[in-house]
Amino acid sequence: MAKGSTQWQERVSVIVKFNGETYSQVFQTFSGGAIAGTSVKNRQGGMGEEEALPSPASREPATIGKIFDFEEDLPWSKWLDNVVRQGGGQVSVGRQKLLPNRKAYGNPINYTGRVLKFTMPDSDSNATGEKAEFSMELDLDEAIN
Repeated sequence: MAKGSTQWQERVSVIVKFNGETYSQVFQTFSGGAIAGTSVKNRQGGMGEEEALPSPASREPATIGKIFDFEEDLPWSKWLDNVVRQGGGQVSVGRQKLLPNRKAYGNPINYTGRVLKFTMPDSDSNATGEKAEFSMELDLDEAIN
């Protein structure tokens, strides 16, 4: 089946819920979200062999991005800004790997968490041919489904 080291295409489905309203879109990029643990080094009696003592793991924030669609996204921009100002709402993200024929491959990876940051596209009146992208930084829960 699909092997190799090139990046896979994937569908990044995002749902943000806050105060009874729901924002739902497909994003184009997902980065971050790694899980990382730390350890504490210890020497028994100060002179013994060093040993690593594990500590709980924590998931790093993730950033998602997409082309800013003025008709679809502009009406939600103030709402998303408000979501961040009032605690981040609830976010669910599903990452579904896609084969070259755009068919789903395997089971999706699902994350939950909160929106930490919402960034509108940069503005430049002299820009030509540049993509208007916006992004959200997400504080993800440790567990994935």
